[in-house]
Amino acid sequence: MLDFTGKQTVAIDGKGRIAIPAKYRAIATAQGSDKFFVTLNVDGCLDLYSDAEFRKFTEKLAPESAMDSKQERFLKRFLYSNSAEGIPDSQGRITIPKHLLEYAGIDKQVLILGVRERIELWNEQRYKEYEQSFPMTVEQVVENLFGKRE
Repeated sequence: MLDFTGKQTVAIDGKGRIAIPAKYRAIATAQGSDKFFVTLNVDGCLDLYSDAEFRKFTEKLAPESAMDSKQERFLKRFLYSNSAEGIPDSQGRITIPKHLLEYAGIDKQVLILGVRERIELWNEQRYKEYEQSFPMTVEQVVENLFGKRE
């Protein structure tokens, strides 16, 4: 499986379009996807999935029974109503709806992070604040998740 990795900043044009980096489009193509889905992330950014990865993600929301719980219905409404499909144009651009850009505080530039199965779209300043406000260092997180290295 190919993972989305790396970090870069790209411009957003006046129509709300961003150019998806070629390496990310190639990964999506290798996954059998020609389109992307963008949706809200609870950390204040946007998630961008290839079609294949979005399907895997949303399958987790499929109820095991015929009846959805109130929480499932609420989450589905939130997720799907705040998601948009984008097929890259000949220049590799997709349009991000205005309400999603506003939610993430993204205006003229976007910080693009490859985060394994998805891509995150951040306002650069918001991402710096997120990193600085995280209550642990990377070293502490590694130790908590994997134990101390001897």
